[in-house]
Formats: sequence, C-alpha cells, structure tokens
Amino acid sequence: MKYFVVSDVHSFYTKMKEALGRANFDETNPNHTLISCGDLFDRGKESKETLEYIMSLKRKILVEGNHDVLIRQLIYYQRYPEYYDNHNGTIDTILQLGGEENFTYSINKVRENEMVREYLRSLRQYYETENYIFVHSWIPQAEGDDGKWQYKNFRQASRREFEQAEWGNPFERWKDMKNDPDDKLGKTVVFGHWHTSWAHSHFDGNGYELAPDGMEPTDVCNFKPYYGDGIIGMDGCTAYSGVCNCIVLEDEPLD
Repeated sequence: MKYFVVSDVHSFYTKMKEALGRANFDETNPNHTLISCGDLFDRGKESKETLEYIMSLKRKILVEGNHDVLIRQLIYYQRYPEYYDNHNGTIDTILQLGGEENFTYSINKVRENEMVREYLRSLRQYYETENYIFVHSWIPQAEGDDGKWQYKNFRQASRREFEQAEWGNPFERWKDMKNDPDDKLGKTVVFGHWHTSWAHSHFDGNGYELAPDGMEPTDVCNFKPYYGDGIIGMDGCTAYSGVCNCIVLEDEPLD
C-alpha cells in the first residue's frame, strides 16, 4: 500500500491539493490511501472545501489532532466560545462550515451537518502499519516507579491519554526518550503538530525556527519534513509558511 501522508492542513485545501498532486496521489487507485495526522481545520479559509474533499475519499485514515478536539468541544459540549476558540481559528471554521455570519446560526447548522458528524466519528487516536505509527503529536507516556518516563502501551491507551499526548513539542518528547535503550518502539513515529523548522534549527542548525515576532518565515526557516532516528515530523506550519508537506510511504497495513 502507498500511503500519502499530510498533517496540519488547517483548512488550506488548495495547498493540500497541490502537495498531493506533486506526490502523484490518485484517489481512484486502490493502492493509494491518504493519511491525515490531524488538524485538518482552523486558521485557513477553505474549511468547507477541505471537509468535502476529505470525506469524498474512499481510502483515508484520519488521525485526531488537538484542533479536532477543540472543534468537537465547541460543537457539542461548550455553551459558548472561549477566547482560545478565536485565537485558534475554531470560531472561523464554524462560520465557514455553517455558512452563516451569525455564530449561533452557524453552529446550529454545523451540529446538524451529517458530513461533520461523520468526520468526527472517523477520527482515530493513531494508525499503525508494519513499520510506522501515525499520531498527531506523540504517543502517550507514563512515569515509571524509577521516575523515568516510559512509553505506555499505546494500543491500550484511553482517548483522554491520547488527547493529553496531542499537545506539547513532540520533538522534545522524542529527544528525551531516544537516549534510553529500554524505550524503543521499533517503528518510525510519523507526526505533525509542531513546525519542523524547530527541529531543523535545534537539531541540525539548518535555518531558524519560526519566531512569534512576525519575521518572514519563508525567508529564514526550513519547513520541509524532518527525518530523525525513528521519527518523521510533518508540520510545515502552512498558515505562516504556505508549505503543506506530503510524503509517500510504502508499507503493509495491519488492519
């Protein structure tokens, strides 16, 4: 099976389609499957197009990201938006999907939208093949009796444990774990969530990491996928860089 992997598209449908096109993704090919490592929505202006395209695909794997959790919370559990829903772009996603300028009208339409419901039902905490584990940010960990952090049996981890693992810098989590010979997963972890410019800068001295001061990221940062010992980082920080990464991995599915 050929897996075409994207992550953190954040409602930039056109950028995603361009990346898939460069990778020669063919949605009609039964040997081609798209994997999203989470956060398909928020920040960009093409939420509706992103949703309709993703849900039209017959062969897709949708891993839950932290922004997916925010969307679910706002739609089904919160009585009103919080400040972070504006900052994270979740309110704008609801307005786009609902098609109304009034937030209350829009969210009521989104709640009744069967395509949105199906998307949220389709989300999984991870996807595993023979040689890869696909997550949004990182794999749940637990503190052992000796005070050292160890990998949990992620196959038995709860939704809540995965949601907690969807935040934070996965590159730092990997760095903390990779020097411990007792904590080897034996597979490559593919993730998004944290812009790859951080790893290129901190680990390889290749360019600068994205800074919050408004500098032009495309001039100074490296947003290409980051390949490390047992990891592939995917997040090109599309909202700021205009880069949507797509990699192609050939492997055997387990389910």
